[in-house]
Amino acid sequence: AMMNSISLSAVDQRQEEAPQDEEETKWLHLILKADQDSASPDAVDALRKAVLVDGLPEGTRLDDDRQLPTLRGKVWRVLLGVGYIDVDAYLRYVQMGPSDLRKNIAQDVQRTYATHSRRSSRFKAVVSMESVIRIMNSFIHHRKPSQLNQEEPYYSQAWCIYAAILLAQLPEPAAFWCLVALLNNHSPAFANPEASVATDLSQHFEELLSRFDPELSTYIFAKKTPGSIGLSAYASIHSLFGNRKPMDQVAKIWDILLAFGTHMVVPLTVAELILKRSNILSGALDARKLGTYNPDEEALVSGPIVSLAVALLPQVPQDLYLKLAAAVR
Repeated sequence: AMMNSISLSAVDQRQEEAPQDEEETKWLHLILKADQDSASPDAVDALRKAVLVDGLPEGTRLDDDRQLPTLRGKVWRVLLGVGYIDVDAYLRYVQMGPSDLRKNIAQDVQRTYATHSRRSSRFKAVVSMESVIRIMNSFIHHRKPSQLNQEEPYYSQAWCIYAAILLAQLPEPAAFWCLVALLNNHSPAFANPEASVATDLSQHFEELLSRFDPELSTYIFAKKTPGSIGLSAYASIHSLFGNRKPMDQVAKIWDILLAFGTHMVVPLTVAELILKRSNILSGALDARKLGTYNPDEEALVSGPIVSLAVALLPQVPQDLYLKLAAAVR
């Protein structure tokens, strides 16, 4: 609801950038107020509003900084409701060793790592493949008690992408607990084997695109067979834009997803296609291949996507928005 109340002008009319120390002090103050056990909803809302209106400051993370969270990582931890980082509990999961799904995890992490390493020279410097593998096996151990009635624990390759995105901003134990919070509390449908979250969100994506750009929607889905998932919306939605490059722009998309809900991936995906409509309609860009790896892949630019998505939100019917929000729960 809060997202709908913030105007597009508030996003575009940004003040001149403050000095880094002053800017960081402001964010640390917002984080501290929202991170307290007794924090009021207003304090958390203030942090969310700052994420949208001001945007987190640019920052880099070097190889020897892996044990320290970035400012963005601190904000994400608060938005996910992760307080105390139980390092000992995480280490106990690690000491349990590889999970029953170790082969799947190793293959998927290697695939994810190879793709993102080709896309970004910095990826290897900030994300350790071994850390992603440890987090994923530990997450399977963590979830196992709740899956005793299943022949095999539920698992999704997309989780490897989520873990890598979190690791780019947080130390390994904190990234693990943020992944737990994301998939257990924030967006549990992404970890529910009985939920069809990607399919549901992709269908809502088609509804929104046809509402906001009927011509583009007709063009894209003209050859789509009934019941199939539209173009590469599935990949962008299921990976929460984690299938895109560069990392810093994906992180800015995640600022919005963690602040206002992962269901926002749908209007963000719609906004990106509308922004690319000229190239799509002219045939210069195949929307079905958007986000699939190729050497000439166009870089993601988050700013215009976020601005347009925010502008479109007030025009989304309330019942459809509620369906969107419910789809990830």
